[in-house]
Amino acid sequence: MQALLKEAVNHSFNRITVDGEMSTNDTVLFLASGASGIRPDSADMDGLRAALEAVLKRVALMMVADGEGATKIMRLRVAGAETEASAMAVARAIAGSPLVKTAMHGGDPNWGRIISSAGAAMAGRSLPKASLRLCGVTVVENGAGCAVSDADRARMTADVKLPEVDIEMDLGLGTSFTELYFADMGHEYITVNAEYHS
Repeated sequence: MQALLKEAVNHSFNRITVDGEMSTNDTVLFLASGASGIRPDSADMDGLRAALEAVLKRVALMMVADGEGATKIMRLRVAGAETEASAMAVARAIAGSPLVKTAMHGGDPNWGRIISSAGAAMAGRSLPKASLRLCGVTVVENGAGCAVSDADRARMTADVKLPEVDIEMDLGLGTSFTELYFADMGHEYITVNAEYHS
């Protein structure tokens, strides 16, 4: 069961961030007493694995949505990396950027902030094949901004104001990828944390 839980946590709670902070109280428990006497076979374990991952992912996304002052959830997919670890480093840089988070809060499709954060995570590397899609609209191709039609710009500007926003980046370096879900950051985040007293 421990292996199942570790895998499920890696695909759920370890794929979210509200503000990049971690509480010393963050804990996930999965209890199985064995009292039923049932010994699951491999088919049972596959079903249990899928169910556990689905439940934990749902709870993880609820945590993001419930973040201090959060008004939306961004689903960030970083692909085309050399390793999953490097994809995650880029994803965490983007998701942790106050400039990206506040732009998303304000409904501003400022893709330059996303590219800048990715570039900071890849310091010393050029990304001549990088691409970026924001709300399904391609805004960067082959490492440079590209023309966006008025209709696509209007759709992107409207969609970035929705409660869920998709960001897809391809680094153009390899085949590894990751996903990360993160919250926006607005005035309420500052209010909640500035007024908090232990």
